[in-house]
Amino acid sequence: GSVMTPYIFEAPSDRTTTGLEVYAAVTGAGADWGGCNVWVSLDGTGYLNAGTIYGGARYGALTGPISGGSLPVQLNASETLAAASAEDAAALSSLCYIGGASPEYLAHTGATLTGVGAYTLSGLERGAYGTPVVAHTTGDPFVRVDEAVAKSGPLELSMIGKTIYFKFTSFNLFGKNEEDLADVTEYPYTLDGGNAGLSAPVGLTATETTGGIQFTIAPAGGSLAADVVLELYEHSAASPYGAAVLVWSGINTAFLLSKPGPGTWYYWARARKKTAYSEYF
Repeated sequence: GSVMTPYIFEAPSDRTTTGLEVYAAVTGAGADWGGCNVWVSLDGTGYLNAGTIYGGARYGALTGPISGGSLPVQLNASETLAAASAEDAAALSSLCYIGGASPEYLAHTGATLTGVGAYTLSGLERGAYGTPVVAHTTGDPFVRVDEAVAKSGPLELSMIGKTIYFKFTSFNLFGKNEEDLADVTEYPYTLDGGNAGLSAPVGLTATETTGGIQFTIAPAGGSLAADVVLELYEHSAASPYGAAVLVWSGINTAFLLSKPGPGTWYYWARARKKTAYSEYF
């Protein structure tokens, strides 16, 4: 049988050599499905082999929001998710991806089976690769990111805004009876830029008022592109800023927030485009 509908997304730049690469989570539905060859085209006509997947990726969707440090997921096939050590999670060896409105990379330690292909993941290491730690909703895509995820290979930054195409030719458990390239479904994906080329804000001011604190973020170039949002992070110490917590995001360059508790507080701003993040200002 052919593959199930794949889930395609862009890799964080730290995992690429050019700053741009596309991942595809793909698996088969049949019991005799053994894997597939991965084919990539830049024009939808000429295809090049980009590797071979054996056994299929583990992907599906969230069955609820993250609550109490637990992440409930349902895989598309009856694959298994294994527990990991705290050291492996900290090293992102159990890396996962949550899609949706605010994508996040994270890792886990615990993996409790709750049904056929259903798990509750715990011991989460959240916000990997600088992605925001935010709420997620039921139905958001979930992918276990490992060697079973297909990769386009490194792409030039000039491909941003253009469409690439995937095909997957399946074979059986014995590596035989592979589908013909001309007979399988073509899956297009338009590149939005991943983590490439997103400029940091160039200014940040905070003015205390009777109603709270008035913040103003100055975006690079003086204005925001339609698909870019700004984010503000808050921390009670100047270092490390990586421990700062997201307190606001939006497309407004000026906004009012409630005052935090007594003491000295520190703020950082950055720009985001899906899973793409600029440096902090």
